[in-house]
Amino acid sequence: MTNSTLPNSASPLNRVPLAELKLIVRRIGNAVLTFFIIAYLTSFGLILAERGRERLPANPLDAAAQSFLRVGQFVIDHPHSYYWHKADISAFSLVLDTLIISAGLLFISLGVASIVGVVLGITAAIAKRKVFSTLIVLLSTLGVSTLSFLLGMLFWVANIQVHRIFGITVLPSGGFGWDSHLVMPALTLAMRPLAQIAQVTYISLTDIIQEDYIRTAYSKGLYPRVVYNRHALTNALIPILTTLGASLRFSLASLPVVELFFNWPGVGLTLLQAIDKGMSTFVIDLILSLGFFFLLVNLTIETFFPLIDARLRNGEDQVRVREYSTFFGTLSALYHSLCDLARDLIHVFQRRTSELPPLPTSEKGFEKFDDVPSRRRWIIRAILRNPSLILGVILVLGLTGLAFLGGQLTDANPYTTHGVLTIEGTIWAQPFKPSSVFPWGSDYMGRDIQSLVYYGARQTLSLALFGMLARVLLGVLLGTLAGWQRGGQLDRLISGAIGVWAAFPVTLFAILLIQGFGIQQGMWVFVLTISVVGWGEVAQIVRSQVISIKLQPYIESARSVGARSYQILIRHVLPNLINTLIVMAALEMGGVMMLLAELGYLNIFMGGGFRAMIGESGNMVPIIVHFSDVPEWAALIANVRGWWRSYPWMVLYPGVAFFISTMAFNILGEGLHRFLDEIQMNFHRLLNRYTFLRQVLRRLSPYLCCCKPTLRLAYIVPKA
Repeated sequence: MTNSTLPNSASPLNRVPLAELKLIVRRIGNAVLTFFIIAYLTSFGLILAERGRERLPANPLDAAAQSFLRVGQFVIDHPHSYYWHKADISAFSLVLDTLIISAGLLFISLGVASIVGVVLGITAAIAKRKVFSTLIVLLSTLGVSTLSFLLGMLFWVANIQVHRIFGITVLPSGGFGWDSHLVMPALTLAMRPLAQIAQVTYISLTDIIQEDYIRTAYSKGLYPRVVYNRHALTNALIPILTTLGASLRFSLASLPVVELFFNWPGVGLTLLQAIDKGMSTFVIDLILSLGFFFLLVNLTIETFFPLIDARLRNGEDQVRVREYSTFFGTLSALYHSLCDLARDLIHVFQRRTSELPPLPTSEKGFEKFDDVPSRRRWIIRAILRNPSLILGVILVLGLTGLAFLGGQLTDANPYTTHGVLTIEGTIWAQPFKPSSVFPWGSDYMGRDIQSLVYYGARQTLSLALFGMLARVLLGVLLGTLAGWQRGGQLDRLISGAIGVWAAFPVTLFAILLIQGFGIQQGMWVFVLTISVVGWGEVAQIVRSQVISIKLQPYIESARSVGARSYQILIRHVLPNLINTLIVMAALEMGGVMMLLAELGYLNIFMGGGFRAMIGESGNMVPIIVHFSDVPEWAALIANVRGWWRSYPWMVLYPGVAFFISTMAFNILGEGLHRFLDEIQMNFHRLLNRYTFLRQVLRRLSPYLCCCKPTLRLAYIVPKA
């Protein structure tokens, strides 16, 4: 009897080490698989880029086969040293030193963003004033809309002006150093994470302050400082840390641009140089080091979650934490969380519907569903209380008008070049500064900047629109399939691809794909690249939405009447994603515009243009520039690294055009999100075959002598 009971009593103690061992083995296996996929995709992109630069056919299938051989050679016959900067350097030391330089810059920038963003969010939440909410939204929009190189130029100019006015020692304009050299690149890289963290902190604290346990803490007589530190801020740390981990990916995307602008010799700048020199093994090493850094930071952030949330430190929850650390355990945790969320949503819906005012009835006692005047007044009030929506619509309409009518706003021809000219009694050579002949100045070929910006609006905005549509369609397709088959093989494959994709520097991978498929091929190459490098965020959001919708009772009702999966997806799931997709499309337009601007700064623009020699430097070195005969904003930003200090107008106007466009779509997305959330209106219920038929009947009723149409719009009740 003792022997029979001993294993059972000892089994709980023996399971913990075994579970931990399995967890370690699974994590090591997942890490090895992730690194292999990163190395394979990098090798695939490099092979395509090499063929593209040599004007050879891409032949993706052959490149995919050769990538396996190159990865195998990378593992088996890895070089011990690299010839870099005229010296043989150990491969491990070179990669490690380069990674440390970039990691230090990233840590400092994210640290500054976290401290300043949390302070701003807490201040705005505690103040409880609407003006602070507007300022936080404005700061967030400006932060995510400002181009990295444009912000770096602004810091550089401000640095010089402070020195000229106050006589203060200026900061170094570039180069490496763990001193004042860090200030400007760190601030430039911290702007976007700062804006995101400030907004998330403000929203999280605003919601937490209204919870019952906060009022209970106040009723106990605790000081406000204690309430905020012990209760409010502690519960807001998890979304803040989650945002910090997500911001790291955007920082990695902008890292090559920032390091190139400030000549910071980190992984981003070294990758650009290694790609130009064709050092494929070194490129794979550097990208793997970035992937390792990304996974390490996210693992560290996830480790803090149980330390922050006391519920994860209980006995049973410790076992759950170990189980949830695995891939299948994560899906199980997601399932239980979504079930709890679904029950909460059903409870909130039932409570809200019980508090709704009664529908207005006519004299005959029938419900009147078409109280159009009251509904219109309510929607108009919601619009007037939403300045983001109003400003966003105005800016987007202005950009649309510029795309269609831009050529009519100027008499100058964007294709005409000029040599030496006499302007206002003075002889000038190109590039011409702003004057009566060239209101915005000219480029290095003597073309009018104003006409180039006006004519280029159609090309740039069309490219961004098609790229956004392709990205959203691909993300919606993959995200819907993954969410509908949650826990299946396809879901694991797509979720794993999203995780691997997050570790890639988006800008660099876009360069490889564009060069591989042929930059001279035109718009379709950029559209394909934009969709491939950006579908992950869209698929992740759509997947979570589909999982939530799948748990709703009306989905079970559709199953009970015999509806097939594709019918449920088309009739019930996808229509309920329309609101999310509308907001997502506006925000993705802003992201695509920023990507196009950063690619242009790296001399990657539609068509690729031509290389032209326009003179020689003082050392008799020929000056080579990238010339594009197609008006396009990204092409105007190319080559500005060597020109903007002496001729700032060459980058100012196309850079401002990119900034205004990015900000317009981000503001519109924020306004649409608030508007749809406030009125709780589903566009699918407003725009369908029934409402279309109703409008047709209304227009034809005077001619057909029909009575009032009986089809009614759904009665929309304002949010309390």
